[in-house]
Amino acid sequence: MNKIMPIHLLLLSGLSLHFISCQSPPPAPLDFTQVQWENYTSPALDYSLSIPHAYTLNEYADGYFTIFRHKGSPAVRVNFTDAAEGKKRGLWFGHEAASEIELGGKKGFKYIYDHYDGPFSSRTIAYVIAYRGKYLGLEFRTDRDLDAVYEHILSSFEFIGSQS
Repeated sequence: MNKIMPIHLLLLSGLSLHFISCQSPPPAPLDFTQVQWENYTSPALDYSLSIPHAYTLNEYADGYFTIFRHKGSPAVRVNFTDAAEGKKRGLWFGHEAASEIELGGKKGFKYIYDHYDGPFSSRTIAYVIAYRGKYLGLEFRTDRDLDAVYEHILSSFEFIGSQS
């Protein structure tokens, strides 16, 4: 015997599906002319870059995973990972590269993809290179092309010390 789902259950299931994959808004852009810059150096991975003073820093796994937040929202991330861990964490692996790039003097690829953290996703632009037998990705959370602040961060990225 076929039963018809009551309308309230049908509506509830539709709302549940809507919330399963919600786009998380990126952090509000900063006015480039008002930004105060500071240098960040990663001793674990031998790179440095310029970051707005307004960003807060969270380092994980002894500096191999770094998040710069603006008003609590992830704005810029640096991921150092292998393919298996990157796939598990929903990073750029499995996505088609948008273009070839150079990051810190090393050739790699640019990816534009939706990164999922649980039920929420964020549009992400990642600049990825092979580094020390793994992958290093400089990622920007944005719903548009890179703005002047993100472009400055990208162009400031450089390797220091002994790199391999």
